[in-house]
Amino acid sequence: MDNLGFTIGTGIIGGLIASLIIFVFVEIWTKIVLPQITTLLYQDMMIDGEWFVEADFGTGDMRTRTLLIKQNAHSLTGTLVSTGGRDDGETYIIQGNFYNLIASLSYVANSPKLRDRGNITLIVKEDGHLLEGHSTYYSTDQDDIAVCHYKCRRRNARTTLTAQTESLPENA
Repeated sequence: MDNLGFTIGTGIIGGLIASLIIFVFVEIWTKIVLPQITTLLYQDMMIDGEWFVEADFGTGDMRTRTLLIKQNAHSLTGTLVSTGGRDDGETYIIQGNFYNLIASLSYVANSPKLRDRGNITLIVKEDGHLLEGHSTYYSTDQDDIAVCHYKCRRRNARTTLTAQTESLPENA
């Protein structure tokens, strides 16, 4: 009987240790190894960074925003902060993806008081210094889905271009 208790206890402890090892392996694989492999194999343009946004809602309703994109291979996350216009100071959470020079983003207001949400589709232009496209969003004024035009310019684009140029060999 004493031997049976020892065997059961050893089995339980061994099972717990095996479960812990598997859990740690899965966490390391999904959070460290797989993102590194994905980043190494990624072959598209990098659009991460800070962008100055002009949003034209039509009829003279222009708004400015700052778009901050974090990019992990094709996956995009970030924030969109309104810096001018009716929604000045509002922050939106961005999620999406980037394939073949097209960014598809979804956004939702960070404030639980707001119902703002929508989608933004942008295409890369001017060698990666401009993202241009449209947003479809829920308009509380019209109680309907509306469209606005987006133009996003990289902040410090000249600095980025200069840094790339300076790293080239003189005879290139």
